[in-house]
Amino acid sequence: MGQDAPTRDLRVSPEHAFYIDGMLIAAHDLVNGNSILQENVGTDLTYVHLEFESHEIIYAEGAPVESFVDDDSRRMFDNAAEYSLLYPGAERRVAPVCAPRIDSGWELASVRAKLAGYTAAPGMARATSAGASAAIF
Repeated sequence: MGQDAPTRDLRVSPEHAFYIDGMLIAAHDLVNGNSILQENVGTDLTYVHLEFESHEIIYAEGAPVESFVDDDSRRMFDNAAEYSLLYPGAERRVAPVCAPRIDSGWELASVRAKLAGYTAAPGMARATSAGASAAIF
């Protein structure tokens, strides 16, 4: 991610990871109150996940993000029963991730310091909440 990515506001779940400097970093670990904010969106929220044969890096509004990876969380989604009907023989396995996932340490501190220099686009929402359920970029 850089000054020009994402190309417009991007809302993701707090656990959704961005691919930065060869690492996957969850959105909630990137919140800085300046260019990366959290908003409280309530309970009426729909997430759309893109899943591939393997865990991939894809682009959302120009920002590199991870595709869905089943970390044994599939059952928590509203359409879990539908998935089971569509794919009755699907094995339950934890898929390998495509890059290391970082949630602490000097690598995260380095990325956070780099992102701290960026500012939110004009007109971007500024409301923050500690109990947020989605991130705005």
